[in-house]
Amino acid sequence: MLICYHGCTKHVIKKLLSGKIDISLGGGELGRGFYSTLNLWVAKRWTWYKYQSKTVLKLEILDEHFFELDVRFLTDDEAIKYRKYIKYLGETRTYLFNKDIVWSPIVGDQMVGKKEEQIKWESKKAEQLLNSDLVKRSQV
Repeated sequence: MLICYHGCTKHVIKKLLSGKIDISLGGGELGRGFYSTLNLWVAKRWTWYKYQSKTVLKLEILDEHFFELDVRFLTDDEAIKYRKYIKYLGETRTYLFNKDIVWSPIVGDQMVGKKEEQIKWESKKAEQLLNSDLVKRSQV
């Protein structure tokens, strides 16, 4: 089972819990998408830094459903290269890899460290899974 976390505000978590995750609203170091992490502390630290909030969404997805998605895995070097390229293009809110998911080390946050990973959900197929009854959504 894949368990991941997304830091947000109290206002936003109500929408996310009800199955209204919208991958087109988010953006980050690897472009447009809904970002999550495997570690609760990373999501908590990020949402505190960004919003002074402690609100975190927990997502639980069975492996069989996750592995139906097309995933692009990035190495440290690839993630650094893409981050620089996307930033150069000015497309941190729009860039897409044309995959369902991009799984990558977090490279733009010096406080996290290279061992932490992020999952960028970027396709409609990924969004539909996140919003379906196949995924358990809860607040932690």
